[in-house]
Amino acid sequence: MAVIERHRPAKEPPAQLPLFELMEGRYEVVVTNLHLSAENIWRLTNRGTVVEQVIEELKNDFAAAAIRTNSFWANDALFLTGLIATNLLNGIRRLGLPKALATARLKRLKLLLLQLPANVIRRSRQLWIKIKWDHPLRFVFYRAMAALR
Repeated sequence: MAVIERHRPAKEPPAQLPLFELMEGRYEVVVTNLHLSAENIWRLTNRGTVVEQVIEELKNDFAAAAIRTNSFWANDALFLTGLIATNLLNGIRRLGLPKALATARLKRLKLLLLQLPANVIRRSRQLWIKIKWDHPLRFVFYRAMAALR
């Protein structure tokens, strides 16, 4: 068990009873079988929170936790497709979106960028996406597409 103390006092009283009533500040308790110092255990667990967010987004936004068919291989293919979609979405976030949208969830990005009213036109053997000229996110979409090229 590793107990990590943060020297910042809580801003408002928590709804749950505190673990240590006599001490001021904030504490984190991590139960582990690693034989490391408390500081190194804290660093390892906080580094993993990003992975937990990705797993949670994969489960909820991409519905990767559901078993959709009776075939193992079909479920495996669906799960791998969700992983590829997650990686593509992270690439779009990092390369093509402004900082305000870099941490947006899939549902928000879908609402703002993927459900745009647009026309798809084939011209000169290429597909062109034409978005209405006064749409507020038009240039954000075009920048994201250009960054993916």
